[in-house]
Amino acid sequence: MDLDQKDRYLKMVLRGKYQRLYQHLSSLQAQEWRTTFSEVEAVIRFDLPSSARLHRPWWGNQRGGNGHSHALAWSVAGWETAEVDMEAETLLFRRADPRPVPRLPLDEAWPVHPTAVWPEGLNLRREDLYEERIEELRRYPSKPETREENRLTGGGEGRPALSLPRDFWNRLTRVDKG
Repeated sequence: MDLDQKDRYLKMVLRGKYQRLYQHLSSLQAQEWRTTFSEVEAVIRFDLPSSARLHRPWWGNQRGGNGHSHALAWSVAGWETAEVDMEAETLLFRRADPRPVPRLPLDEAWPVHPTAVWPEGLNLRREDLYEERIEELRRYPSKPETREENRLTGGGEGRPALSLPRDFWNRLTRVDKG
């Protein structure tokens, strides 16, 4: 097929009612598009003719411009149909001439961006995050049974309202026996 003929077919498709199917298939990066008749209808924004659901040849591929406008739309976009299942109303569009999949180096796909300087002394360990609470607990110890009550009442007896997991409490009150 020469260039003038391809250009003529493209103009025919862009003027035709299946131009949205052409545009959709042209925009896909994948090598295959497994779809349903309903999804095709959503792309073209109108119902397929009843012959598309009744006659398998409606989904036939064509070579050249002597055929149907719908088949011309996918063939000019570089696709062909395969695995048409009339009962399940599904089909597979496959690239007629598979495009090579571009391989980008990881640094191009996800570039590394320098971050701000991490503040000196900032640490994200759990113990460091709870350090202030642990110090308060050491200053104002309470029994685990009353901890919930202290949290709800604001600590009572001049103690701050604290709520720490039981494992922190156990580590704080543990006495090393030597």
